[in-house]
Amino acid sequence: MPKLTSAEVKPKPLFYSIRQVAQRWSVSPYIVRQTIQKGRIRASCLGRRFMIPAREIERMERGD
Repeated sequence: MPKLTSAEVKPKPLFYSIRQVAQRWSVSPYIVRQTIQKGRIRASCLGRRFMIPAREIERMERGD
């Protein structure tokens, strides 16, 4: 079995953009923004972008 080099291993992202979450969940970015505004997902504003921590996405997917 061939060994993977460090260039072939993608590290897990620490944050996701609204667009990435929308694609992952097959919903519109509007739905993700509403979920943030309602306080169901915590997000950080970096400049003009909202970034959602990976742990928040995993929490939602687990149903916590």
